Amino acid sequence: MVAYARARWLASLLVRLAGGEAASEDLRSAAELYGPAWAVCADGTAIAWIGPDPDDAELWAQLGPDEPVPLDLGDLAVA
Repeated sequence: MVAYARARWLASLLVRLAGGEAASEDLRSAAELYGPAWAVCADGTAIAWIGPDPDDAELWAQLGPDEPVPLDLGDLAVA
């Protein structure tokens, strides 16, 4: 259950990045067309992407089962 929450968190982070000023037009279009997707691997690794599938994603991220999730506190990042 925790791994799915981590995957959804990663997907929400990718959506925020895709909506940022520095995002390319291709990334913005992919975010509108496909939206975020996420999955959890058998080992508990959470993955998220924006695009038709992970192999052809405009933006992709993964978070291992033992990696800490940083908390966003404005300009401060706490692991």
